[in-house]
Amino acid sequence: MSKLIVTVNSFSHLDMLIDKDIYGVMLYIDKLSVNSSFYIGLNDIDKIDFKNKKIYLVMNKIMHNNDLDMVYECLSSLRTKDVKILFYDMAVYNIAKELGIVNKLIIYQDHLNMSSYSNNFYYDMGIMGSYIGSDITGDELLNIRKNYQ
Repeated sequence: MSKLIVTVNSFSHLDMLIDKDIYGVMLYIDKLSVNSSFYIGLNDIDKIDFKNKKIYLVMNKIMHNNDLDMVYECLSSLRTKDVKILFYDMAVYNIAKELGIVNKLIIYQDHLNMSSYSNNFYYDMGIMGSYIGSDITGDELLNIRKNYQ
């Protein structure tokens, strides 16, 4: 059975989705994400009853030097939370590695991890999940699945 993970576009949408038969929700972290119509602050996450739904937090922004303190603070605050973090920039990986939370990471580089080789590369770094973009054939996806460690 497939696991349905839904992107949220407002707090009211989130409230409605939590009561549905879904596996989890994707939430874009304010100031550390791009390409969403809805962003959530970390302090908001503690106020929401997710009713045992899985939480996937997105940090898909290209990080600049002035973002690194915020990334560190964000990841530090997530150390004890039951969340997965979809990330784009390898600065997030390096800080997560320093904090010992690489196991929470899912690589989210749209067009850069479209083969079993690239997915195994990230797996060897301790990253146990990968978001694979939609511009891939079914056969290629099955090949990645077959050859993924």
